[in-house]
Amino acid sequence: MKSFLFTIIMFCIYTNIFSQIENILPSPQTIAGASVANFHDYSVFQNPSNIAFAESNILLAQYENKFIIRELSRKGVSFTGHTNLLNYRFSFSHFGYSLYNEILLGAGFARNFANKFSMGLQFDYYTFYSGVDNKYRSAFFPQFGINVLISPVFYWGFQALNPFQTNIKCETTYKRIPSVYSLGFCYLPVSSVKLLIQTEKEVSSDFRLATGLEYTMKDFLTFKSGVYYTYYLVPCLGFSFKYSQIQFGLNTDIHPLLGLISNATLSYSF
Repeated sequence: MKSFLFTIIMFCIYTNIFSQIENILPSPQTIAGASVANFHDYSVFQNPSNIAFAESNILLAQYENKFIIRELSRKGVSFTGHTNLLNYRFSFSHFGYSLYNEILLGAGFARNFANKFSMGLQFDYYTFYSGVDNKYRSAFFPQFGINVLISPVFYWGFQALNPFQTNIKCETTYKRIPSVYSLGFCYLPVSSVKLLIQTEKEVSSDFRLATGLEYTMKDFLTFKSGVYYTYYLVPCLGFSFKYSQIQFGLNTDIHPLLGLISNATLSYSF
């Protein structure tokens, strides 16, 4: 029965009944999703210009679950590589179950220009399978980002996901791939505190507003809190723990109508 209900829900999304287009990217490590200007966030498929600031190779795995429903889980993994000329990232993400699933692959490159600003470009390949017509359908689209270090304590970030509004044509309709533009700021009043503000717009959906606060103790334990708004005000809490080259993080969002969203990440730097 649960699988049948889930199929109906996904079919509604598939036929564009919902006005809010679901983001196909895994949520970032940054609280409330306010990651576009957080140049320390190397999450799967987030702002590609962020990886320009990575000073080592980073292997990252991620698991995200929405509303404690197994079929609404998203798994991801990425490898960020560091070189003297530029940094690069290869990413993979999977969402769904046997009757409906999505796969996203990405290859991105970014360069840091003298710690003044960075630019990144990623090429993404998106494919989805629907039991409605028993077919895989795919599309390519770019992802572009830029970070500007306005001062040692103030940063500005921008990202464009699928800026050319690529969609996938189906038999009787089309699958909307979200086109999202994100703008954000990061402010460090002291070295242990990070304030993040972000706004983003999917071209056919409402604005999303997010803000987050991260406080780091002893350089290994970080507490996070934040809130974002799209139709509903959603509070967020999280933490991350770093030991040597390993870092683990867990974020939770409490949706007032649908319930708990959890996002766990595990990374290894070498």
